[in-house]
Amino acid sequence: MGFIKDADQSPPEHARVYIAPAPDGASPATEVRSWPNRDGEQLFEIAFIVPRGEKHLHAWVGFMAETLDRMGWDRWWIDTLSISQVLNRYIVDAVRQWGEAFWPLYQRDAVALIQVGLQREDFQNCAENWARQFPHVSVDDEYDFERITLELEAQAMEERAKRRFFGLHRLLHARNRTN
Repeated sequence: MGFIKDADQSPPEHARVYIAPAPDGASPATEVRSWPNRDGEQLFEIAFIVPRGEKHLHAWVGFMAETLDRMGWDRWWIDTLSISQVLNRYIVDAVRQWGEAFWPLYQRDAVALIQVGLQREDFQNCAENWARQFPHVSVDDEYDFERITLELEAQAMEERAKRRFFGLHRLLHARNRTN
């Protein structure tokens, strides 16, 4: 399991998985979509269209796990905001509740990314709790794209600062020689 801040951090080979509310009384259903991105890579997503409210979670979470397993997707990310909206709960509580119901049912060897938004620490705690509860779930720094992105941005800022410093140093040094 890894982390992304938002959809833009997701590698293109990771399909988006999200939850959408079904009309009252409708059975759980799915919609799969695909389109090319700017680089010509094919992107995929699946919507699980399910009854709204946390009381219905156990009525569809097994359907979700089974469908993802049958599809054979081994790289996907979960849209956490969509879980919150369908369960009508605060985002971290909704995702925690979803994970506790989902992970016992989904055991495919896969890389699942959690969309953390601004709640990085809370979702890290959720993932670590799931890893303790379910032996087949683990958190891997290799797939922590949110952390990797932050490290790359910090490294780029440091390099720009060094270039400015050396440029300023050369400019001042050149001025001192002409005086």
